[in-house]
Amino acid sequence: IDRSTFMVKIVGVSVLLMLVLFLSIAMFIIPRQDKYISTLQKNHARTAVRAHQIHHSIQYIARKEGNSFNITYKLPGVTIDPPKLLPNSITCHIRDAQGHIEKNLSPEKMQHLTGADHPDKLGRIWRCDAKEDHKYYLAYHIKGLDGNMYEVGFRYLEYREAINEVSEYLAYLAILIILATVIGLPFFFKVSLVEPLDSLLQGLEEVNRGNLEVELDVQIQDEIGFLTQSFNSMVSSIRTAQAQLKEYAEELEEKVKERTKELAQTLEQVQALKKQQDGDYYLTQLLIAPLGKNAANDDHVSVDFLVKQKKSFKFRKWDAELGGDICISHNIELMGKKYILFLNGDAMGKSMQGAGGALVLGAVFQSIVERTRLSNEIKSRSPERWLKNTYQELQKVFETFDGSMLVSVIIGLVEVDTGLLYWFNAEHPWLILYRDGVAQFLEDDLHLRKLGTKGLPSIFTVKTFRLLEGDIVFGGSDGKDDTATIDEETGERVINEDETKILKVVEKTDCNLQAIFEALQEEEELTDDISMFRIEIKSLPKEEDKLDEKGKEKLKKLRILIRENMLEDALILAGKMIEDGIEQESILKQATKLALKLKHYSEALKFANLYLKYHPEQDDFLFYASYSAKMIGKWQLAADYGERLALRNPLYIKNLINLVDIYLMLKVYGRAQEILEQAKQIEPDNPSIEKLEKKLKSQ
Repeated sequence: IDRSTFMVKIVGVSVLLMLVLFLSIAMFIIPRQDKYISTLQKNHARTAVRAHQIHHSIQYIARKEGNSFNITYKLPGVTIDPPKLLPNSITCHIRDAQGHIEKNLSPEKMQHLTGADHPDKLGRIWRCDAKEDHKYYLAYHIKGLDGNMYEVGFRYLEYREAINEVSEYLAYLAILIILATVIGLPFFFKVSLVEPLDSLLQGLEEVNRGNLEVELDVQIQDEIGFLTQSFNSMVSSIRTAQAQLKEYAEELEEKVKERTKELAQTLEQVQALKKQQDGDYYLTQLLIAPLGKNAANDDHVSVDFLVKQKKSFKFRKWDAELGGDICISHNIELMGKKYILFLNGDAMGKSMQGAGGALVLGAVFQSIVERTRLSNEIKSRSPERWLKNTYQELQKVFETFDGSMLVSVIIGLVEVDTGLLYWFNAEHPWLILYRDGVAQFLEDDLHLRKLGTKGLPSIFTVKTFRLLEGDIVFGGSDGKDDTATIDEETGERVINEDETKILKVVEKTDCNLQAIFEALQEEEELTDDISMFRIEIKSLPKEEDKLDEKGKEKLKKLRILIRENMLEDALILAGKMIEDGIEQESILKQATKLALKLKHYSEALKFANLYLKYHPEQDDFLFYASYSAKMIGKWQLAADYGERLALRNPLYIKNLINLVDIYLMLKVYGRAQEILEQAKQIEPDNPSIEKLEKKLKSQ
């Protein structure tokens, strides 16, 4: 570690720089002094030779005569021999590699090498007097006016004294500069640098010891002065911050107590509101609970529900859920037949809003069910008419909320004796049939919007499907479809948009509701309320298909009569077989068609009714029954059959034409006009429609 002080470093560097600078000056001055002396002596020599004015510094003058010089002037005491020419004087000093004197060089070469061929071009020549203590001389060759070459010598010591005079001056100057640097610079740096830095360091030490009252004087407004001002500002800021911190520390406890009290009060208010809200939730849940129940009970058809609301809460000691999903099932009778009634609804909104919709839906639907049980007139209605009336009543109730409460719903009836499924779907996820391990949708289109939707004219349609023994009908709200996953690449939350995905889950779990729910939870995140229902046809009454020998003979005879076009006899035989209790599908179908062909409409109506008892899904036989009833004057009965068929299949053009004719007979012209417009949209060029339109206009 370098332990030298800052002052030593600065002074040392300064001295070094001064010495380098002085050396540069000396190397510049001394050569110029040497040149000056040489020029001056040469001028004295030239004046002595050419003007015969001898300067007192000239020691001797020699004139060249041949190959040597003769002294023509010298000062007393000068004992130098006549100088030789330079080539003659140095020849003996040129030796070969063995040290032998070289004598083979020609005088011309020696003269060229030494410059003797132009002696006036030579510079100074150094001479030595070997006789008298080796005195040294400086000599110059000057060409005289007479054409002779002269050598003028000067005392060497005089040259040295002149050079020494300059050197001594430079030496004194160097000593003075060093002294000034060594003495002056420390003083200067001490005043302008060291002392301010020491003061700043002392201030830092005081601050480190905790003394924040220190304040340094700014003596010079330079960089160190700026540092000192910054130091004072920093200390002042620390002092102010420390004072504030101390103040905060003193007040912190009180502020913490005050804030804790405020938070406690706020928490109490929040808890009170939460308790009140949970109470409202719980009361709402208590109202919904008796409405959303599985009240269907039958040995042939089983109904199961699973409802899981997104909002779960705890009120006092009770854990409960609240949401907009609801499932309901009941046993009802219509037209003397037993039906399993089911409903699955999903009210718009979360928590309380959705629960409000579910509460209204459940309450109104329960009222409809109770009125159905108590009213013989309602019990006498067909399943299609009952479903339409139910839809209309629910739609009117939810329309009063002016769009703030919408409900998607699916409501259906399962005829216990035949397994025929009737239902309508108001923008709810499609029903799924699970048969023989394969799941498939029972629907592929949308006819109705959510309950409460205004301004959307909808043709109400009742859908039907004949279920077989072992079939399972599965349905539920969109909570089973709107599951979420995390995209592995982007990390974003992705909502499932594949509506067929539930089919795979149903097949994988064998349509077990709890297993379906667990599978959905295991693979993905549930984002909404979820409700599911499962209706299984356990068994159906067996139709007796076997005939005894007598019955087989009659059936064979019936076919022969029909083949031989003996229709009257065939109809009589078929009627007797039916009266005898042989109500086979093929016999009833043949009997109905024979009666219609022979225009025996009473028998046709009777046989069609019997056939519909076993196969209520057959639209053609509803038409046969309606047409037959019209032809025998039972117009209201004919209208009922026709309306049932219109609800099932609004595109059945023959039925629409028949209904218009029936309502004209009943003088219900408004309904006749409605159905006529519907028929015109399907087949505008149908001649029967044109005739009925003219007939209607004439009324």
